[in-house]
Amino acid sequence: MLYNCCNPYLPLGVPMRLALLALLIATSSLAAPYGPEYRAQVESTLHLPGCKGGHLPAPWRLPTRANAHWDVIHCDLYLYPHFATETLEGSVQFDCESRLEGLAEIRLDFRDEMSVDQVEISGAPATYTRVNHEIVIVLDPPLALDQYFHVLVNYSGEPVSLGWGSFVWSEHEGVDLVATLSEPEGARGWWPCKDVPDDKFTADLRYRVPNGFKAPGMGLLQSVYDHGDGTEEWHWREDYPITTYLIAMSVTDYDMWTDWYVRAPGDSLPIENYVWPELWEGAQEALSITGEAMGLLESLFGTYPFDEEKYGHCVFTWGGAMEHQTMTSMGGLWHDVISHELAHQWWGDMVTCADFRHIWLNEGWATWSEAFWKEHQEGVSTYRAYMDGAAYMGPGTIFVED
Repeated sequence: MLYNCCNPYLPLGVPMRLALLALLIATSSLAAPYGPEYRAQVESTLHLPGCKGGHLPAPWRLPTRANAHWDVIHCDLYLYPHFATETLEGSVQFDCESRLEGLAEIRLDFRDEMSVDQVEISGAPATYTRVNHEIVIVLDPPLALDQYFHVLVNYSGEPVSLGWGSFVWSEHEGVDLVATLSEPEGARGWWPCKDVPDDKFTADLRYRVPNGFKAPGMGLLQSVYDHGDGTEEWHWREDYPITTYLIAMSVTDYDMWTDWYVRAPGDSLPIENYVWPELWEGAQEALSITGEAMGLLESLFGTYPFDEEKYGHCVFTWGGAMEHQTMTSMGGLWHDVISHELAHQWWGDMVTCADFRHIWLNEGWATWSEAFWKEHQEGVSTYRAYMDGAAYMGPGTIFVED
């Protein structure tokens, strides 16, 4: 059993005690408080509909359950952002399995504003309709229970940015960039998918980007292929199960370096950091604590859950951060947000809530981990003060029933 020796009332090895602590912790993925200056900067944002510090906004509050009768096993996603026209060209292939005898149709979440160019089932053209931001695909003949099948969708259009910015064209220092943040259900605005948190799959992710740009991704980098036309294709593979909202695209002229978390001689994990060139010096200092934070959280939660791959950070435009699997998107380089998003790799990414009514559990674990990091750095009195400041006292309930 692990104990927090600085804190006599917190036996850390008892899961129930930690679960009870999670009940008392704020639900904000903004990893508040970053500090007085940051809190003042984003105070108005915290009260906007859709902010991660408040209720999830309708109509994204609850996932649809219409797709429970088929399972995604693997996803191969190709993304080609065209910066000049702010359009996206893409394709996705799902390797799937039927969970119902006589499965006659499947539905993919995809915004009607985007165009569908082709749909195939197991290599043959499929009949489909577009209904209320879904692609309804007919399976003819219907599938047997446990039957494997493949779904291919080619698509294009101007991505729809849902929630608090699920797809954003922007720039830094005059350089183009694109970034995504799909939690809770914004992925449907830029790729056809089962936009629910309870279906996990392995994934190949391919980003075609201008030469000179980098495209950090989930899992391990497989190759960077030069197309010879001013673009190159970054291919990542995620062999640990991942859910839709934890897939992201971030593309610009990143500078990159690799740190290492050294657990023991011969046992190291790469920490890959992608930052805008103008943030290089400050980011190196801020992110240097990641290995220490990794060791601290491993002492509580066990080995980093994606240990055969990597961890990393990439800078993006949002004011907070998002725990994309193995590659956190960072809008603020504060130690508290680093520890918060790292904790999400266990609680949120490896262990994922069945639906977003339970998102407070993800955020509770991660916010408590901030407090534990503060105790590690500054002692138990800081931990107690931090917990007092993190307690959720907002309107309404943490658990949203409908």
